[in-house]
Amino acid sequence: MRTLTSLLFLALVMALPAKAQSDMIETDRPGLVASPYTVPMGTLQAELGALNGLYTENVGVTATIFNFPLQLRYGLTSGLELRVSSNVYQFNSVEFSGVKSNSDGFADLAAGIKYTIPAGTNVNVVVIPEVVIPIGEDQGRDPLRFGADQVGFRTNFVARFDLGESPLQLSVNGGVDVRKIEDFQGDLKYFAFGNFAGRVAGELNETARLFAEAGFFPQFNDFEQRYGVVGVGAQFWA
Repeated sequence: MRTLTSLLFLALVMALPAKAQSDMIETDRPGLVASPYTVPMGTLQAELGALNGLYTENVGVTATIFNFPLQLRYGLTSGLELRVSSNVYQFNSVEFSGVKSNSDGFADLAAGIKYTIPAGTNVNVVVIPEVVIPIGEDQGRDPLRFGADQVGFRTNFVARFDLGESPLQLSVNGGVDVRKIEDFQGDLKYFAFGNFAGRVAGELNETARLFAEAGFFPQFNDFEQRYGVVGVGAQFWA
């Protein structure tokens, strides 16, 4: 069982030339749940930041990661966007039985679309299919590896629900990530990673939003690893 015990994400968002569907810019970062909106037609939105996480496992492994997530989104129509994303460059520090090792390298690149699925008046739904291009540096069988060995695929569905008269909104995310990765025996195998998360958010005013979220990420393979994440955060607009 793997748990994420701490998570820090700092993000900077730039949107040119238009605003998003609401008065606030709708971003897919920071956090576990993407926005259920596409960027407006003709808008190029860049989301970039720094991520620091501490992982622990019940076998006595402690690992720290630090990377620089970047996402570019361009609105083709009012309900369709092109998107490219990457963790750009990642630093890993792993400690096991008192022995510490460090590694770093470039990460894979993901490219795809976000498409709005018509739904009811109180719900917004999108689907995000992406292809993962294996340009990251190969770290062999490192569990915190930066890149897969072959092209992978992932799909996520995101829905946001208005909670009646409440100022809060509920967002849920569900998806799967399929990669072909070298296992501990040196054989290439398909690995599937689940992605299930929920978020409750509320706007404080026209320039600030608070959110709380939780996620569960099972790994369906020979190791059957899984981990959970909980966190709170805030978004601010200038």
